Amino acid sequence: MPQDHRGRLERSQIETNAQMVRWTKAVAIFTAVLAILNVPTLAFVGWQAHTAAQAARETRAQLRAVMQFTGVQSIIGVMEETLTPSYGFFSQFQNLGGTRAEQVTAWQSVTYFEGSVPFNTDLSKPAKDVESASPTTVGANANLGIAPVAVKPAEIEKAVNRQGVIIIWGNLTYRDIYNPDVKRSVSFCQRLSPTPQDSKDGKERVMIFAVSPFRSDCNKSE
Repeated sequence: MPQDHRGRLERSQIETNAQMVRWTKAVAIFTAVLAILNVPTLAFVGWQAHTAAQAARETRAQLRAVMQFTGVQSIIGVMEETLTPSYGFFSQFQNLGGTRAEQVTAWQSVTYFEGSVPFNTDLSKPAKDVESASPTTVGANANLGIAPVAVKPAEIEKAVNRQGVIIIWGNLTYRDIYNPDVKRSVSFCQRLSPTPQDSKDGKERVMIFAVSPFRSDCNKSE
């Protein structure tokens, strides 16, 4: 091959290699610029995803079932044998959430304590006399009541004369649809303070029961 022809081939190859190097640099620079420009976009997409996830969590938290103890109601009956008044009490709960509460179970007890309540009384467990609510579902904003528990008329009279204390206590457990593996609970303990009042016509004696929290450690939600 002639010397001048070989030289032209070498020069052509050198120019081709130089062009490839320039194109490679250009592509590298373009890729780097594109990556830099994509950083804000990726950050915005990530922020949107985080915001959406947080909003979903907040929505679930607002909609999930939240059972709450709402008070104690008293009812008055008449004992057939003696024709004396009989007093019963039932605790009430309400689902304040926007979805149903599932596997709801509850119990309550009421006891008259002579003098005062012993310090070692375990109010996390029911007494011998207990009423329970069978497992059920409580819809959004719906109420639940436990069957009444009774106190003897003689014990009511003793409480009126401040000879003892009447305590009603209990517990409710449930699960919400968003966290079915988590069992939540509501416990309560309330003091029932009876006060006799005459009816408007003065012919009947009516017993009014004031309800007040007994201890803070057994009035809580978990």
